[in-house]
Amino acid sequence: MPTTLRERLDIAKELVGMFQAERITFYLISLVSVIALLTVAIYCFISKNLTSDVFVALFAPAGGITIACGKLLKMFNDCLKFLQDYNN
Repeated sequence: MPTTLRERLDIAKELVGMFQAERITFYLISLVSVIALLTVAIYCFISKNLTSDVFVALFAPAGGITIACGKLLKMFNDCLKFLQDYNN
């Protein structure tokens, strides 16, 4: 078990580095979701036609953004909890 703050920081950096692929994936999901959300919103604005199909199409990108951001925040929250345990 790491005893110093420096050891914990090194382990946290290593963990963040190990999960870099997942972080990039979540960032890409968020980016694609934002682009899709803006595309649907612009389509609604231009066509001035908000049907139920278009309205439902807004839920998928919004859900993608929510899930991806939630996973990213949980990843960093776990890292911060690991570092906080040093103080206790």
